[in-house]
Amino acid sequence: MLMRIMFLMFLALAQSCMTLPPVLNTTELSHVDFSKVRNFKRGESCTTIVAGILPFGSTRITSAVRDGNISSLKILEYETRNYIVISQFCLIAYGT
Repeated sequence: MLMRIMFLMFLALAQSCMTLPPVLNTTELSHVDFSKVRNFKRGESCTTIVAGILPFGSTRITSAVRDGNISSLKILEYETRNYIVISQFCLIAYGT
């Protein structure tokens, strides 16, 4: 019984740990026309991690742009989603 509790505690701790990659590029957003933000297309590329050790999928800019059918990339952002045993690290691309 003690081993089961320790294993569940390990899984809970593994789920709460996430390391984001260092920011290598920054974007100047002063040239983005936010009055047309409703016309932006949205694409997403995610990696799903099960039990903190099994990754599925890939987080790539090219996949996110392809998913949203974007020809001109305007904004790129990261998003993490954490559930009990599953976490997702997503790259979200916005553009026209």
